[in-house]
Amino acid sequence: MTRIGYVGLGAMGGGMARNLLRKGCDLTVFDMRSNVVDDFVSLGARAAGSAADLAAQVEIVFTSLPGAAEVREVYLGEDGIVAALSQGSLAVDMSTIPPAVSQEVAAAARQAGSSFLDAPVARTKQAAADGTLAIMVGGSDEDFERARPVLELMGTSISHVGPVGSGEIAKLVNNAVLMANILAVSEGLMLGRLLGVDTATLARVLTEGSADSFALRNHVIGSVLPNVFGEGRFPLLYAIKDIDYFTRAAQSVDLVSPQLTQMAEFYNSALGKGLDHEYFPIAVTVLDEMNNSSIVGSDKRSDNL
Repeated sequence: MTRIGYVGLGAMGGGMARNLLRKGCDLTVFDMRSNVVDDFVSLGARAAGSAADLAAQVEIVFTSLPGAAEVREVYLGEDGIVAALSQGSLAVDMSTIPPAVSQEVAAAARQAGSSFLDAPVARTKQAAADGTLAIMVGGSDEDFERARPVLELMGTSISHVGPVGSGEIAKLVNNAVLMANILAVSEGLMLGRLLGVDTATLARVLTEGSADSFALRNHVIGSVLPNVFGEGRFPLLYAIKDIDYFTRAAQSVDLVSPQLTQMAEFYNSALGKGLDHEYFPIAVTVLDEMNNSSIVGSDKRSDNL
């Protein structure tokens, strides 16, 4: 059985690691929060004393970290993963970071005699726990095939996008389009509300037509209309981080993207309003403020105007 390690046991990483344990994997874990590691040990995982300690014990290391700074530190910093990897071992980063950072880590891993894949994920926290994620992978064909059996335990849609960094490009585009879709749907529902159409009814009608989408069903109907946000899921602060990475990538090739530029401005306008750690669709409350009305929580109240 392949010895697997997982570093970063947050909302997504924790779900993926639990899924691997449930499916019988030989799993060693590390997180800066010792109580979280203890919980995984109680489920059958082994505990490592550091990321480097973990990397020295396993054949494939998976990481799920908040952003670029954390990835650089965990992989390239003192007592980092790259220096501890055994010859021929493989590291797979499932964080959402700029492609250039993935390429930087991959170069260091190659120099150390090991391999690296970027493999960010899409879909929900529940999908991480269920093993039904969409995973976008960047790296060599050989490394992808080596990681594929484990990735298929985590996701139902595994795409090899191209060389290292390609998975991150796909993820940044995915997130930018998703966030723009949430905003577009919310603006449409707001128009319907202001013109006297019941918001929940209109949302259902959209699911039955060509405007149907994952964003509509999962984020607007699933969170915005019932006013279900809270902490513990992908927060607005992280969404802004991903938007910033997308914006930098767009600027690097002088991309003209009027819709996504306006989307970025809208989401950034939600910062500093006490919402930063709430589930990211809560940014729609800014649209409510702009229109002196509300679609947030509309299926919990009468929409009669």
